Amino acid sequence: MRYLLILTSLLCFHFSLYAQKICVDRMEHDGSRQIMTDSKKYKIDDAEYSICLKVYETRNTLDWCLLLSSFYYIPRQSEVLLKLGNDSIIYLPVNNVHVGKVTLPGSSYVIGSVVSSFPSTEADYYSSLYALNESDLDNIEKNGIKKIRVSNGVKYRDKDFPSNSLGKFLKKCRKNIIERLNNPLKKKGLFDDF
Repeated sequence: MRYLLILTSLLCFHFSLYAQKICVDRMEHDGSRQIMTDSKKYKIDDAEYSICLKVYETRNTLDWCLLLSSFYYIPRQSEVLLKLGNDSIIYLPVNNVHVGKVTLPGSSYVIGSVVSSFPSTEADYYSSLYALNESDLDNIEKNGIKKIRVSNGVKYRDKDFPSNSLGKFLKKCRKNIIERLNNPLKKKGLFDDF
């Protein structure tokens, strides 16, 4: 009985690692639809990046994007390499970089009778888009991802994925986005069912 409980807990934990939810599904002013999944954080060398998948649907055309965001500097000449399980490489030049201000909360520490307080601060948060096509996504699904390299034009950061965790994550993201695309948004008026 105890073995069954442990096995069930491990299976639930394993599946929750790759569970992905849709966090954005909206119609833009130009009539296009934007869908984005929740992101997952990865430590790539000494920097932490959040990675997710996004799609723009315009007149039955899908534009897929890999989204990388971080507090670490991402320049407008950034590039990403994905090494797949069959050793082929997908090269992704940056499409767009957005820099936003984020307020980091303050904190205070008490050590004995001494209180140290640190006020909240503002920091730059970088979001970058890299265009993916359907064949790239098919290759990722089929072969998995062994390694990622993020370059800022001067230096780069690497991360290996021996268990294909990034590839499995992106596969699940794509699946959830496609399911959402098959269920079109229904426009509601502000006063409907009020």
